[in-house]
Amino acid sequence: MTLQPENWQDKQNILVVLAHPDDPEFFCGATLARWARAGHNIIYQLLTCGDKGFNDSTSADMTTDELCRIRHEEQRAAADVIGVKAVHFLDRPDGYLIPDLDLRREIVRVIRKFKPDILVACDPQNLFASYGLNHPDHRAAGQVVLDAVFPAAGSPV
Repeated sequence: MTLQPENWQDKQNILVVLAHPDDPEFFCGATLARWARAGHNIIYQLLTCGDKGFNDSTSADMTTDELCRIRHEEQRAAADVIGVKAVHFLDRPDGYLIPDLDLRREIVRVIRKFKPDILVACDPQNLFASYGLNHPDHRAAGQVVLDAVFPAAGSPV
Protein backbone atom coordinates (compact mmCIF):
# COMPACT_ATOMS: atom_id res chain seq x y z
CA MET A 1 0.00 0.00 0.00
CA THR A 2 1.36 3.43 -0.96
CA LEU A 3 0.16 6.95 -0.37
CA GLN A 4 -1.03 7.03 -3.99
CA PRO A 5 -1.03 3.94 -6.19
CA GLU A 6 0.90 4.31 -9.46
CA ASN A 7 -2.08 3.41 -11.60
CA TRP A 8 -4.64 5.23 -9.47
CA GLN A 9 -7.13 5.45 -12.34
CA ASP A 10 -7.22 1.64 -12.68
CA LYS A 11 -9.68 -0.38 -10.61
CA GLN A 12 -8.64 -0.07 -6.96
CA ASN A 13 -9.55 -1.90 -3.76
CA ILE A 14 -10.72 0.81 -1.38
CA LEU A 15 -11.16 0.07 2.32
CA VAL A 16 -13.13 2.57 4.41
CA VAL A 17 -12.53 2.15 8.16
CA LEU A 18 -14.60 4.51 10.28
CA ALA A 19 -16.18 4.55 13.73
CA HIS A 20 -19.95 4.60 13.18
CA PRO A 21 -22.70 3.71 10.75
CA ASP A 22 -23.41 6.84 8.66
CA ASP A 23 -19.84 8.18 9.03
CA PRO A 24 -18.90 7.17 5.47
CA GLU A 25 -21.85 9.05 3.99
CA PHE A 26 -21.37 12.13 6.18
CA PHE A 27 -17.60 12.32 5.69
CA CYS A 28 -17.06 11.26 2.09
CA GLY A 29 -20.22 9.83 0.56
CA ALA A 30 -20.01 11.76 -2.72
CA THR A 31 -16.38 10.74 -3.24
CA LEU A 32 -17.19 7.10 -2.51
CA ALA A 33 -20.15 7.19 -4.91
CA ARG A 34 -17.93 8.61 -7.64
CA TRP A 35 -15.28 5.94 -7.03
CA ALA A 36 -17.94 3.22 -7.11
CA ARG A 37 -19.32 4.54 -10.41
CA ALA A 38 -15.75 4.47 -11.77
CA GLY A 39 -15.65 0.73 -11.02
CA HIS A 40 -13.57 0.67 -7.86
CA ASN A 41 -14.19 -2.07 -5.28
CA ILE A 42 -15.24 -0.41 -2.00
CA ILE A 43 -15.59 -2.17 1.35
CA TYR A 44 -16.70 -0.58 4.63
CA GLN A 45 -15.36 -1.72 7.99
CA LEU A 46 -17.25 0.07 10.75
CA LEU A 47 -15.95 -0.23 14.27
CA THR A 48 -19.15 0.33 16.28
CA CYS A 49 -22.79 -0.41 15.62
CA GLY A 50 -23.81 3.14 16.52
CA ASP A 51 -25.93 2.07 19.46
CA LYS A 52 -25.77 5.58 20.99
CA GLY A 53 -26.75 7.31 17.75
CA PHE A 54 -30.36 7.84 18.72
CA ASN A 55 -32.04 10.38 20.99
CA ASP A 56 -35.74 10.05 20.27
CA SER A 57 -37.42 10.15 23.68
CA THR A 58 -40.61 8.67 22.20
CA SER A 59 -38.87 5.30 21.82
CA ALA A 60 -37.43 4.93 25.29
CA ASP A 61 -38.16 1.21 25.23
CA MET A 62 -35.80 0.53 22.29
CA THR A 63 -32.96 -1.78 23.28
CA THR A 64 -29.38 -1.31 22.14
CA ASP A 65 -29.61 -4.63 20.27
CA GLU A 66 -32.64 -3.38 18.34
CA LEU A 67 -30.93 -0.08 17.60
CA CYS A 68 -27.82 -1.92 16.37
CA ARG A 69 -29.98 -4.02 14.05
CA ILE A 70 -31.66 -0.91 12.66
CA ARG A 71 -28.33 0.92 12.21
CA HIS A 72 -26.92 -2.12 10.36
CA GLU A 73 -29.92 -2.14 8.00
CA GLU A 74 -29.75 1.61 7.41
CA GLN A 75 -26.01 1.49 6.75
CA ARG A 76 -26.31 -1.40 4.30
CA ALA A 77 -29.10 0.43 2.45
CA ALA A 78 -27.02 3.62 2.22
CA ALA A 79 -23.99 1.62 1.05
CA ASP A 80 -26.12 -0.02 -1.65
CA VAL A 81 -27.12 3.41 -2.98
CA ILE A 82 -23.47 4.46 -3.15
CA GLY A 83 -22.34 1.19 -4.75
CA VAL A 84 -20.31 -0.27 -1.90
CA LYS A 85 -19.57 -4.01 -2.32
CA ALA A 86 -19.75 -5.03 1.37
CA VAL A 87 -20.28 -3.59 4.85
CA HIS A 88 -18.72 -5.19 7.92
CA PHE A 89 -19.22 -4.25 11.57
CA LEU A 90 -17.03 -4.95 14.59
CA ASP A 91 -19.88 -3.80 16.88
CA ARG A 92 -17.68 -2.25 19.54
CA PRO A 93 -19.65 -0.10 22.01
CA ASP A 94 -20.43 3.35 20.64
CA GLY A 95 -18.70 6.12 22.57
CA TYR A 96 -16.06 3.86 24.12
CA LEU A 97 -13.71 3.14 21.21
CA ILE A 98 -10.11 2.76 22.37
CA PRO A 99 -7.20 2.39 19.93
CA ASP A 100 -5.76 -0.55 21.86
CA LEU A 101 -3.80 -3.59 20.69
CA ASP A 102 -6.90 -5.82 20.39
CA LEU A 103 -8.65 -3.39 18.04
CA ARG A 104 -5.42 -2.85 16.10
CA ARG A 105 -5.14 -6.62 15.56
CA GLU A 106 -8.68 -6.72 14.18
CA ILE A 107 -7.93 -3.87 11.76
CA VAL A 108 -4.65 -5.54 10.70
CA ARG A 109 -6.61 -8.71 9.86
CA VAL A 110 -9.02 -6.71 7.72
CA ILE A 111 -6.18 -4.92 5.91
CA ARG A 112 -4.34 -8.18 5.26
CA LYS A 113 -7.51 -9.87 4.02
CA PHE A 114 -8.74 -7.09 1.74
CA LYS A 115 -5.30 -5.77 0.63
CA PRO A 116 -6.49 -2.23 -0.10
CA ASP A 117 -4.82 0.06 -2.60
CA ILE A 118 -6.52 3.01 -0.90
CA LEU A 119 -7.52 3.26 2.75
CA VAL A 120 -9.98 5.89 3.99
CA ALA A 121 -9.93 6.82 7.69
CA CYS A 122 -10.37 9.79 10.01
CA ASP A 123 -7.56 12.15 10.93
CA PRO A 124 -6.79 11.27 14.57
CA GLN A 125 -5.39 14.77 15.19
CA ASN A 126 -8.59 16.54 14.13
CA LEU A 127 -9.94 17.76 17.46
CA PHE A 128 -12.49 20.16 16.06
CA ALA A 129 -15.01 19.77 13.25
CA SER A 130 -17.50 22.15 11.67
CA TYR A 131 -20.10 21.00 14.21
CA GLY A 132 -17.85 21.50 17.26
CA LEU A 133 -15.65 19.05 19.12
CA ASN A 134 -14.82 15.97 17.03
CA HIS A 135 -16.23 12.73 18.48
CA PRO A 136 -13.60 10.76 20.45
CA ASP A 137 -14.56 7.59 18.53
CA HIS A 138 -13.57 9.32 15.27
CA ARG A 139 -10.16 10.22 16.68
CA ALA A 140 -9.67 6.72 18.15
CA ALA A 141 -10.66 5.08 14.86
CA GLY A 142 -8.18 7.21 12.94
CA GLN A 143 -5.39 6.43 15.39
CA VAL A 144 -5.95 2.68 15.39
CA VAL A 145 -6.06 2.61 11.58
CA LEU A 146 -2.76 4.49 11.33
CA ASP A 147 -1.20 2.17 13.89
CA ALA A 148 -2.50 -0.86 11.98
CA VAL A 149 -1.24 0.30 8.60
CA PHE A 150 2.41 0.65 9.51
CA PRO A 151 4.26 -1.31 10.54
CA ALA A 152 1.67 -3.81 11.81
CA ALA A 153 -0.12 -4.76 8.57
CA GLY A 154 3.17 -5.55 6.85
CA SER A 155 4.69 -7.43 9.78
CA PRO A 156 4.42 -11.17 10.45
CA VAL A 157 1.65 -12.24 12.84
